[in-house]
Amino acid sequence: MILTLLSATSSNQVSSRSTAPSTGSGSNTRTRRKKQTDSLTASSHAVDTSLPSNSAESSAVSTPARTDQSENQNSQSSRQSTESSVNECVTSQLRLRSAQKASTLVRVMFTGISNTAQLEKAAKYLSYSHVKDISKCTHLIADEAKRTIKFLCALSKGVHIVTSQWLLQSQKAGKSLDIEKFLLRDEKSEKLYKYNLRNSLRAAQENGGLFSGLRIHATRQTKPPPSEIKDIVAAAGGKFCTSAPKSSSSDLYIISCEEDAKVYKRLLKTGFQVVTKEFLLTGILRQKLEPNLYKLL
Repeated sequence: MILTLLSATSSNQVSSRSTAPSTGSGSNTRTRRKKQTDSLTASSHAVDTSLPSNSAESSAVSTPARTDQSENQNSQSSRQSTESSVNECVTSQLRLRSAQKASTLVRVMFTGISNTAQLEKAAKYLSYSHVKDISKCTHLIADEAKRTIKFLCALSKGVHIVTSQWLLQSQKAGKSLDIEKFLLRDEKSEKLYKYNLRNSLRAAQENGGLFSGLRIHATRQTKPPPSEIKDIVAAAGGKFCTSAPKSSSSDLYIISCEEDAKVYKRLLKTGFQVVTKEFLLTGILRQKLEPNLYKLL
């Protein structure tokens, strides 16, 4: 019985030793796991804590980059604005020079207008030249189709014939207006002499001179006087003969009148073609050579 008790006691001691290490190992394992968990948590906190620092550094780095980009954009915008201003300035100067150059090509002359002071002022404002020589005129200013020397010469040369309103309205607009709206139209004159001024101007511009290739002579008492007829003939492309020709020719016409009847009748006998002044005056208005309508017999 004593042996039995000793055996049981010994067995319990062994069992107790066996259980104790096992319990200690589990406790250590739990302790290690807890330490690992705490370590991971601490690491996580450390990472979280470092994030604001990285964000700040990123912000610190990106801010200068954004500033540089903004400065580059501003600089580029400034250059573009400057270039645009320069281009606009150059374009404006070119337009001004073009307008000034165009205005110097306009040379006006007046006819049949009693008071030209206001018109001359308008022409000066527009930088137009006021000329006295019909050969230099580009625009004749007339409000009626009166058969003045200037008018007939201008028509013969195909010069633009416009009303005074062209100058006045152009001055008001501050620029040269299209002449199409201001071309002279005189229904009374056109009906009386049976012509169309616009058509006649067009014909003069296209044909290059009604009397081109012809010679004209005028007797002493013809009206307008020979000195003025000379200018009209020259403007129409013809040649004026100051002295009486000695022989007749198909390209030669003598302009005469009843006051010089003795002269022209003598010329008729020798075969000259003698016509009235209307051969010249109405012929220019119509831009037609019609000697048979104006023969002197």
